[in-house]
Amino acid sequence: MVASLYLLSTLIYLQTNRLTRNTDLAVVWKWPIDDRLPFLPLFVLPYCAWFVLVAAVFFWLIFDHSQNRRIYRHTAGVLLAMLLSALIFLVFPTHVPRPPVRGNDLVSRLLLLIYASDEPYNCFPSLHVAIAALKGITLFRYGPAKIWFRALITILVVLIMLSTVLIRQHYTPDLAGGLALAWLCDRLARLIIPERLVQLHS
Repeated sequence: MVASLYLLSTLIYLQTNRLTRNTDLAVVWKWPIDDRLPFLPLFVLPYCAWFVLVAAVFFWLIFDHSQNRRIYRHTAGVLLAMLLSALIFLVFPTHVPRPPVRGNDLVSRLLLLIYASDEPYNCFPSLHVAIAALKGITLFRYGPAKIWFRALITILVVLIMLSTVLIRQHYTPDLAGGLALAWLCDRLARLIIPERLVQLHS
């Protein structure tokens, strides 16, 4: 069931990307800092680390039986982020023009693959940022309380967030919007699935 919800939310994202694929309607929304930020293709590596983070947290919550029903609360937060962002994408479509990618090295090819698989729409808020933040929150809340672990997760999540603007998938308003969306959806998920339900054994 949880996997089905993840698949459904992904299909919703892809559909809204297709529906908002119109540069005449889409807004290029950026702040002055965006013109000063460098274009760093190497940051496609932490950008792709997002996929590893998403899968790792998902399987950890599924297979670690000590987590009880926390997978449901976590999935609720992610699904809410996908649904709320889909509404924003339709009401306020945005677009990020992409710079040319020169070179035939592995990094350049990986970046071109990302560009080809994800069109430059559905930008505000950044779901890449929102979901990375939700994964980080879950790991902080339920993962090991060791300093090295939390430092590692913080560095990874921050690098993922920075990568979204440094490879020109997003602008800084999208990053800020993604953080706000993550905070809101985490709060809503905790209201929808309170701690007493989380602690019930499956």
